[in-house]
Amino acid sequence: MFTRLLLSRPLASTPTAKVILNGQTRSLAYWQEHVYRVRDSRDGSLKFEDPEMAAERMVQGERAEGTRVRFKQRYEKPTAKRKRLENERLFKTKKRGVEELKAYIQFMKNHKEKQAK
Repeated sequence: MFTRLLLSRPLASTPTAKVILNGQTRSLAYWQEHVYRVRDSRDGSLKFEDPEMAAERMVQGERAEGTRVRFKQRYEKPTAKRKRLENERLFKTKKRGVEELKAYIQFMKNHKEKQAK
């Protein structure tokens, strides 16, 4: 049995967002990062997966979405720009939370190893 710790963010204020990548329109709902934890049936302790695996999945997810265009090739309405910047800010905030969670899990693993010695 395992549980998941989820960090997610909507890509837009609506449940789905239409994103144009490389001239193709794609619908994306949510970005989620999973850090799996498993309860050991023998002693009941929690074991977390390797944080590097979570980081690798996050990188693969970003690559699958495609490269983000920094400079818009067409005119961008001010309201659309505000929405885009808000979504980027939310994304960076959630990404920072994932990085902090990875660091905490790594710290707890190292701390338990030091106590076991």
